Amino acid sequence: MQKTYRVRITQIGASKAIRLPKELASSLSTTEVILEQTVDGILMKPAPVISPLSQWAAIFARADTGANPEFNDWNITLHDGLEEG
Repeated sequence: MQKTYRVRITQIGASKAIRLPKELASSLSTTEVILEQTVDGILMKPAPVISPLSQWAAIFARADTGANPEFNDWNITLHDGLEEG
């Protein structure tokens, strides 16, 4: 169900801000959002969750480090005519 909210833009220091109604804020289930300017206005979306640094070691340990023939295709960029220096 889509709802519409009317809120005021307020001054906070040198920035402008809006307060989200409690009902809307609690429906986000996040504390960080992405704002995207569109031709119709501003779109607010939940920000993607980024794993904390403490979890990166476990994520890398699960990564596939085996030979991957797809990466051999990248070698063609060595002869793409864009020579260095």
